[in-house]
Amino acid sequence: MPESEVSAKANVNKDTDGDGLPDIWETKGYDYDGDGKIDVDLKALGADPKKKDIFIAYAWMPKGPDEAKSHKPTPAILNAITKAFARAPVSNPNGTKGIKVHWKNLGSIPYKQNLNLTATNWAEFDAIMDRKVSPAERAIYHRMINGRQYDGGFSSGLARGIPASDFVETLHSSATTAQRAGTIMHELGHNLGLRHGGIDHENYKPNHLSIMSYANQFDWLIKNGQPYLDYERFVLQDLYENRLDEARGLTRKGGDRPIANYGVRWFTNGKGYFKGADANKNVNWSASGSATQKNVPVDINNSGTRTVLRAGYSEWDHIVYDGGQIGASANKAARKPIPLPPDALKELSLEEHQRMQRSIIEIK
Repeated sequence: MPESEVSAKANVNKDTDGDGLPDIWETKGYDYDGDGKIDVDLKALGADPKKKDIFIAYAWMPKGPDEAKSHKPTPAILNAITKAFARAPVSNPNGTKGIKVHWKNLGSIPYKQNLNLTATNWAEFDAIMDRKVSPAERAIYHRMINGRQYDGGFSSGLARGIPASDFVETLHSSATTAQRAGTIMHELGHNLGLRHGGIDHENYKPNHLSIMSYANQFDWLIKNGQPYLDYERFVLQDLYENRLDEARGLTRKGGDRPIANYGVRWFTNGKGYFKGADANKNVNWSASGSATQKNVPVDINNSGTRTVLRAGYSEWDHIVYDGGQIGASANKAARKPIPLPPDALKELSLEEHQRMQRSIIEIK
């Protein structure tokens, strides 16, 4: 291939900020069909080739017969997520930190109590959203439906895979701002390549300070005594459930000082516990005696067995920006989702979470 052609191809695919959207799209717009006309003007939408951008288009259902309001995400819900991404510990070529989230309200869709949707069958989702999001926009936008229910159950949501570009949030419209924002960011996290356990699929790990863990999805993390919406930003140490050191609590590679402001949640023998501060020391995993015991054997993620709970994985450093149909890969072959164990994306329901919360105990 002539050098000039190689240079031209490299320029077309150049993505300075690494957000999956080529620079030429973010500066000149995206010409999907190559007819010389811009189909999506990303610059007009606020995109910046030197600042990471994520675009999300959402369609929502009106209220159901047992609901007092619609499923439309409120400004407070969307703003909470926007702020969480804006403060992400992610560097940009323009010298700033964070990721800019752009929302597109596609309007309402007909109410349906139960979407015919499973992990492997998204035909009804596509039938709804393909009419609202053009093929050109599919290379730009994650697509989200806010509805009541899918597959006859009460799961809080579902992503099309890990990574992917489609997902649903399915909570009763009376759910709180925190519950809905946590769930939307959780499902979006799967689209962005994140799992329930950070480095793996293991759930409820205390050493996974992220809303990707069911321990934090609805109530968020605890930071400075307040709820905090975030993915994992620390590289924490593994926890050995056969020999836990309570005096050490959670430990961070490189020093524990940043996690001194955080609380921690854990679950054992069907009961939930939390410590509201100082997660880096004196965590009474056994919920008995002092919080300084060593070699304590406790199943602290309620898995039914004692194992090594792996950590050492900052999720913000592993975001996949071009999952599913997003990005230049949409012109060729979409990025393939990673293989998943059975029920890996079967999400916790709000009802299940509330039952667990009735027995939660604070340990100081």
